[in-house]
Amino acid sequence: MSVRIDGSSAFLRTDGGWIGKIGGAILFFGDKNSDLPSLRRRHPNASFAFLNQVHSDQIHGVADAPAKTPDTFTACDWPEADAHVTSRKSIALCVRTADCVPVLIASSDSVAAVHAGWRGLESEIIQKTILKMRTNGVATRDLKAVIGPHIGGQSFEVGRDVSERLNAVFRKLRYNPAPISRPHPADPEKRRIDMSTLAQAQLIQSGVPEEAVTTFRADTFTDPEFHSFRRDKTAGRQISFILMM
Repeated sequence: MSVRIDGSSAFLRTDGGWIGKIGGAILFFGDKNSDLPSLRRRHPNASFAFLNQVHSDQIHGVADAPAKTPDTFTACDWPEADAHVTSRKSIALCVRTADCVPVLIASSDSVAAVHAGWRGLESEIIQKTILKMRTNGVATRDLKAVIGPHIGGQSFEVGRDVSERLNAVFRKLRYNPAPISRPHPADPEKRRIDMSTLAQAQLIQSGVPEEAVTTFRADTFTDPEFHSFRRDKTAGRQISFILMM
């Protein structure tokens, strides 16, 4: 496994992933061995909240502890959204990913978990999540964010149309004049996209201080310790969560 963590937040390797703290929140980013039963054993006082993720820009506000989710993830009546926010303690906001970008965001009195594929990045779900937190009274200068493991810029291949759409989103941010796409070495109709840089730019553009953004430099496609839908074509997912203490 090759994982580099860039930023000020410290994480410890544990069974099934990495655990750390920012502000008053616990954060966890799983590898392919992460599973809900083991997370429940380690955090017995937490209620784990999940979403029916559909690559949307919908954000769910979690006001109450959810009903217990079956360990097998079957027959679950989850809210249809791709981010959720809460100011309640002891609720672990979870996202499940296998190449998409998990983003966990914390302030002193509110937390959020975001599932951002390329469609979510295009529809600005990160900015909209932070806007919802601000609407609830959170000051962006107090926010900290961590971008978790996802498919890397050397591996994420898209067509020209998707590349042009994501570059248009990136240019609008005026974060860096360089594009987030590069030519494919073998196919002139494809491009390789750096989702890390786009996610980081969206966080900073939304007011998160640059020094408060931490990024996992891990490529789920090339690292066999992670699930990767593009590599394996299977339904396995990593679990990530954030929990206010």
